[in-house]
Amino acid sequence: MKTLLLSIFLCGFFTNTAFGSVLGDYQSNVNTTGNWTSISSWLYYNGSAWVPATNYPGQIVGTGAVLIQSGDTITMGTADLTTTMSSLTISGTLVLDGGKDGGLFTINTQSIIVTAGLTPYANIDFHNKVTLALPANATIQVGIGGLPTPGSGTCNNNIEISIGGLALAYCTGTGSPPAEYTFSDLINNGGYYVVNASISPTAVCESGSFVITATPLPSSGVTAINWYTVPSGGSSISSSNPYTTSVISTTTTYYVEATYSFGYTTPRKAIVATVNPNLPASVSIAASSSGAICSGTSVTFTATPTNGGATPAYQWKLNGGNVGTNSATYTNSALANGANVTCDMTSNAPCITGNPATSNVVIMAVNPSLAASVSIDASPSGAICPGTSVIFTATPSNGGTTPFYQWKLNGGSVGTDSATYTNSALANGDYVTCVMTSNATPCLTGSPATANVVTMIVESGIPVAPVLTDIVLACNQTVVTGTWAAVANTANYKFDVSLDPLFGTFISGYQDISVAPTPTPSVVVNGLTPGVTYYVRARTVNGCGAVSANSNVGTASVTITKTSDGSSWDNGMPDSSKKIIFTGNATLSSSLNACSCQINSGIAVQVDSGTVMTLENGLAVAGTGTLTFENNASLVQVNDAAVNTGTIIYKRNTTPMKNYDYTYWSSPVAGQTLQALSPNTLRDKYFSYSLNNWVTQLDGLSTMIAGKGYIIRVPKPDITYPNGEYWTGATYIQSVQFVGVPNNGVYSLPIDPVGYNNLIGNPYPCAMSADAFLLENSINNSRLGGTIYFWTHNTAIANGRYSGTDFASYNYLGGVGTFAAPSGSTGGANNNIPSGNIAAGQSFFAESTGGAGPVVFNNSMRVSLVNKNSQFFKGTQSKAVPIEKHRVWLNLTNTEGAFKQMLVGYVTGATNGFDSAFDGVSLDSNKYIDFYSVNDKKNFVIQGRALPFDKTDKVPLGYKTTIEGTFEISIDQVDGILAYESVFVEDKVKGVVVDLKKGPYSFSTSIGTFNDRFVLRFTDNVILASVLNTAILDRPVIVSVQNHQIKINSFNEIMDKLMIYDLNGRLLYKKENVNSNEFSIPDFNSSEQFLIVQTLLKNDEWFTIEIVF
Repeated sequence: MKTLLLSIFLCGFFTNTAFGSVLGDYQSNVNTTGNWTSISSWLYYNGSAWVPATNYPGQIVGTGAVLIQSGDTITMGTADLTTTMSSLTISGTLVLDGGKDGGLFTINTQSIIVTAGLTPYANIDFHNKVTLALPANATIQVGIGGLPTPGSGTCNNNIEISIGGLALAYCTGTGSPPAEYTFSDLINNGGYYVVNASISPTAVCESGSFVITATPLPSSGVTAINWYTVPSGGSSISSSNPYTTSVISTTTTYYVEATYSFGYTTPRKAIVATVNPNLPASVSIAASSSGAICSGTSVTFTATPTNGGATPAYQWKLNGGNVGTNSATYTNSALANGANVTCDMTSNAPCITGNPATSNVVIMAVNPSLAASVSIDASPSGAICPGTSVIFTATPSNGGTTPFYQWKLNGGSVGTDSATYTNSALANGDYVTCVMTSNATPCLTGSPATANVVTMIVESGIPVAPVLTDIVLACNQTVVTGTWAAVANTANYKFDVSLDPLFGTFISGYQDISVAPTPTPSVVVNGLTPGVTYYVRARTVNGCGAVSANSNVGTASVTITKTSDGSSWDNGMPDSSKKIIFTGNATLSSSLNACSCQINSGIAVQVDSGTVMTLENGLAVAGTGTLTFENNASLVQVNDAAVNTGTIIYKRNTTPMKNYDYTYWSSPVAGQTLQALSPNTLRDKYFSYSLNNWVTQLDGLSTMIAGKGYIIRVPKPDITYPNGEYWTGATYIQSVQFVGVPNNGVYSLPIDPVGYNNLIGNPYPCAMSADAFLLENSINNSRLGGTIYFWTHNTAIANGRYSGTDFASYNYLGGVGTFAAPSGSTGGANNNIPSGNIAAGQSFFAESTGGAGPVVFNNSMRVSLVNKNSQFFKGTQSKAVPIEKHRVWLNLTNTEGAFKQMLVGYVTGATNGFDSAFDGVSLDSNKYIDFYSVNDKKNFVIQGRALPFDKTDKVPLGYKTTIEGTFEISIDQVDGILAYESVFVEDKVKGVVVDLKKGPYSFSTSIGTFNDRFVLRFTDNVILASVLNTAILDRPVIVSVQNHQIKINSFNEIMDKLMIYDLNGRLLYKKENVNSNEFSIPDFNSSEQFLIVQTLLKNDEWFTIEIVF
């Protein structure tokens, strides 16, 4: 590769460079190194400013002067390139790279300047084999004052510069010695000195003068410029430069020559001054269709221009608005009547007048198209009976004045040329149509026209029955909409609903219901019992009154899953959305939930002890099917409105009983009699309870009322009864069976007036929450006391009679049990502490406390937890809102088996007064002993106290005994914070305070009632003094006790006098005129007891403080 460093002046037009930039000029971007054909290499002059180029120089017509700025490098690369511009100035570097195959670069310009004297040099680089082609008659000057200096190195490819078809330069070197460039041909061919000319303006209209400017190359050494009107010879018309011509009216050619100081005159250069005549522009248009046309006809409008130039521009207008394209024709097939069309033509010819020109107006006459059509209808329409006369009527559109009709039946021509056709012998499926030929004019289309087809439906025989699909119900759904696919040609449907798949009976109001023949026939069935399967069917009635056969029998039921053994299910495991059906004998040992349950006839199902069957809805035991709930099993139902059918067997085992003992019962099924429950009980030992008296139910013939309690005595021992029942020994666990439809839903039970006890029972075959029954039900809460009492069989028998009051107790605070029988007994004791659940079959006592009306039961009281029905009053139901409880159970016992329990607790909602929800009076139910807390002169087997728990609280305790001797007070159990606090009993007779958590307290007693001997407390004397000292720091007066010394401090006022009393009101000490803020009484003489200290301050303010001494 060789670099040719040149200062080249090619004679031609470069006036743009001399006189400033004009529209179309280009220059390289500052500091650019890029390709010629890359638009990012260039800036473009838009007439007012340099902007980024959108084309490279020479790419489009109109490129002006091009400048490669100093410091920039532009490459014409490997592909051949031809470019045209007015001038090219190189102040930077132009690289011509021919690649391995060589390149031809044609630059069509007569003004290329490689600027001299710049640093760095302005230059042209030749890379590889390059041919640079310039226009004919161009001249090239190499250097100023001599040839360029040859480059060094190897010249591998020839480099050729040509002007026209003449090669002027080439590379001769092929290696060492250094290559050299020869430009002698350039000089020898006289291309060294030339003159160029430019003219302004380039042309005028009609007449005008021109300014012609000569540009000699080189410019130095010029001695004369002469202008001529002939190419050679003749006389000079001017030697001015520039030269202004006279006013001319015809096109004239001028010639110029330059003379140099050494006598050389250049060839004359021609320049033409053009004078054009003025021409008027005009245009006319014509439509391809003359006269009126029919709507929708395509019309082409053609414009004919006069003096339009090479490429005239057209703007078509329809009703004054621009339409069409820049074309000599415009086509429209949607012309309206009266539409007017014109065309504006803009000529591009020179010296034009009347530009743009507007054409003549073409106004269109458009007639509407007349589309012939015809429609027919039948009277009567729809399905008809055989023999019905039907009139078909044709209604034409654009039929003209006398349309022609051809009726067709099943494709064959019938009838006459008439707008009506009558037929009374139509068959099912016949189809009728009509062809109408119009005589309307003009612009008629679509004739002859064919009418719609009327297909006849002629009823015959029995219509098709509808097809019903089964409906899946949600578990508690009570309304359903039955739908089916419409049957054609139906006048109406008949619809039935039954509980019997054979439709022996019908649901009231749902037999032969008439259903309209809508596209989607439907009927709404209301009042469904949730969980029950219903059967539906429908029949079709046609217009002739014929009725179809019954449809298939559809079902409306919840999802069903069946089992033949209780463990494998054909449609997934049971859940609350599915109905379960037992099709084979089964034993359930795991609890399950279902929407409803069906036991098929002849099937035996057993629910094992402790297992819970929970149903959202009803239970159905069909025919000879059986459902047996073993002792402690449960049937829980959620929906109060659910209906049960068929009987169950519900088994219960009593706690161990002795001869003459009674069990307190309540029936969980309907229709159960007392005698059938315990058939071997003596005929006069069945009782109910009314107005605090036992009422004999002779022979047990009474049917047990839901929610009502009864007592039944155990059968006599050592007798084999007709049903095989037999027992002997000390105690007997009696097994009974309740047989009947299981109770479910809402029950109400009348109760006795205020002050009377009522024997009430759990009406359900599962446990019932005592809290929900007593307290969470607003009706029962307003009518019953908050404590219920359970019979426990724990009192010994004397003189052949019961005490009748051996009861465990329960209220919202908790329960109290009755522990064991006297020492030496072999059984019959129930040591359970009731804690919230009333077992199935269990009855209990509750006192009427206010409000008229019955108590109520509902399913929300039922307990669904597993193993919560195992014993009477056994188990705990979780509360939705737990309450704070801190409780202690105390037992009073002796070594011979005497036992009595009481409960004191601190609970949310309680006060230290009487609260029916938390305070339960003692029924004095044990013949031998009673044990209770005392409050407001009442004896409480359960007493609730207010929160927060106060360690200084003291609860008086009392007892009654018919036995003299030694007894013990002990803790049975504690919970809450009392599990972490000390529990003391104070014996006021002995003057001792004993920590029961360290062991029972033993004492001796005589027979009697003692309500002022014991106090339940939670501190001893030392601890209480500390507590009091801490508690009264914020009080004006405090009293402390330590080592038999009483100390009184008054922080705000001087004390005047003080007195000390015991709890009986006896004055033990008095001091007047104290006159001090502090006073001590050393070695105060008193037993351990509660004392009252009264202090009068000098400001007449009294303070009374209770202390423990």
